[in-house]
Formats: sequence, structure tokens, C-alpha cells
Amino acid sequence: MPGVHACPCCRLPTLEARCEWEMCSECGWEDDGQDDLNADEVWGGPNGSESLTDARKSYAQYDAAQRAAD
Repeated sequence: MPGVHACPCCRLPTLEARCEWEMCSECGWEDDGQDDLNADEVWGGPNGSESLTDARKSYAQYDAAQRAAD
């Protein structure tokens, strides 16, 4: 069942709440509160050494590859 809040990484409505450490079922980003304002920063923690910007790029590449395969 989809959530009501958009994931800050893949931007799909997969989260029940924002900033609650919920993991996105689509892209795997754990919502630690990071968003556009600080997307280029690496916060460590649940998302390791990946910034939100890098995670968005990775997801976009994955999504494009999936669409091409379909």
C-alpha cells in the first residue's frame, strides 16, 4: 500500500510520514530528514556515504534502465 508522503529520493508516495527514519520501498532511501536544502551533504547514518543528490542520480539511472528493459 503506498504512503501519503513523497520519498525525498525517488519522489514517489511511499512514506507514511516524513523524517521518521522510514525506508522507501521503491528506492531504499531511509528518510532521515535530509531534503533539497542539504541534498549535496553526506550525513552518514542510515544512508552511508551517499548524499541525497547522489542517491537521486543512482535511482534515476536505475529507473531509466528498468524502463528500457520493459
